Amino acid sequence: PTPRVASPAARARGAVRADAASALFQVAVPPPPMVIVPPTVAFMTCILAVLVVALLGRDEHGMLLAQIALNAPYAVTTWWLGETGHFVCFGILAMRTFFGAHLSGRFDALLNCFATLGLLIITAPNQAWVWRDTVYAAWLNVAICVYRLATHASSGDGGETGSRSSKAFIFFIAFVAKIGLLVLALPGIGLFNGFF
Repeated sequence: PTPRVASPAARARGAVRADAASALFQVAVPPPPMVIVPPTVAFMTCILAVLVVALLGRDEHGMLLAQIALNAPYAVTTWWLGETGHFVCFGILAMRTFFGAHLSGRFDALLNCFATLGLLIITAPNQAWVWRDTVYAAWLNVAICVYRLATHASSGDGGETGSRSSKAFIFFIAFVAKIGLLVLALPGIGLFNGFF
């Protein structure tokens, strides 16, 4: 029998349906950020926030994770959206799913932070990326820093384990790091722009 050849109109309709399906399942890619937070400040903020999580072994109320999500540089967000980022996020989630009972302390806190950050970035809609580059997000970042400093002593941020002297040292280093996070957050609201 003679093979049937689709008409040009049928091929066009098929192409439109394929484009619509691919657009439906397409991952939102963040646009290049506006000049709200300089890239150097964004990287330093993420490093300090991860340092505090590593020191304390926990992230009360997900505040530090929120700061990382608000300040993650464009290079970091695009890496998470790539194939390697997806693989790393899946690997961390699988590790915490099957071996979560054997994980604790600082290592588990860091794994949870990275996995949640990856999920936030991968699943974030375009509206979230647009809002992140507004001055409202910068003010939220400053508010988180102020809250973390105000509750530093009452929350006992000296780490979960260790001797009394080591907890006092961690308490001091974490407090200095939180001050650094506040200083780095100020350029986002128009203060100290020329220093970074």
